[in-house]
Amino acid sequence: MLEVDGVMTTYGGIVAVRNVSLRVPRGRIVALIGGNGAGKTTVLNTICGVCTPREGHIRLNGESLTGVPTHRIARHGVLLVPEGRQILGPLSVRENLELGRLARGRRTGAFATDIAGVFKMFPRLEERAAQIAGSLSAVGSGPAPCPVASARCWPWGAR
Repeated sequence: MLEVDGVMTTYGGIVAVRNVSLRVPRGRIVALIGGNGAGKTTVLNTICGVCTPREGHIRLNGESLTGVPTHRIARHGVLLVPEGRQILGPLSVRENLELGRLARGRRTGAFATDIAGVFKMFPRLEERAAQIAGSLSAVGSGPAPCPVASARCWPWGAR
């Protein structure tokens, strides 16, 4: 379970979010809803370690993530799908997915088995596995960069 208790995050001396608390049981999906500037991205960045909370605690299965470096948090399966076209455009779709596996600390293992699971969830990406990711259209009927970013997180044990 992911637990966020009484988190306050600041940028310089400005409070961005105050007294944020939430619980996400394993295997659940939760939406964070709010207007522009409400602090949704700040909360997610704080959970993932991009920002350090000034107050409060973040725990995953009882283990503190507060102050843990981002790359170590990712290896626990707490991953953020970036907004927009934040993929490595010059690389192929398959190479972007491989980087997701590496970011999770899985440097060895059955990539072929893992990637088969990804392509089952995102079948259009399999058709485009060799295509340069940056050439995927952001609109229309073809796969967009967002599924590549999402797929980068899903197969490697995101919780």
